[in-house]
Amino acid sequence: MNGNARLEEYKAKIDEAKSAYQKEFTDFMKRRIHYSKLDEGVQEENKIRKKYYDTLDKLSAEYSDVMWG
Repeated sequence: MNGNARLEEYKAKIDEAKSAYQKEFTDFMKRRIHYSKLDEGVQEENKIRKKYYDTLDKLSAEYSDVMWG
């Protein structure tokens, strides 16, 4: 696979991860309205963000040979 195709694949996977994060976060915000304790929402929000950042780190390591620009 040439570099340009690999870069496009990387961008597509990043976009996919971002979309999944946004959907999960939106669903969380809808559920959060019913939480009775602030701490419940904070912990769940941190888990969602950590999952997203872990996905980005994994993709970054997998595509470390791709150079931007």
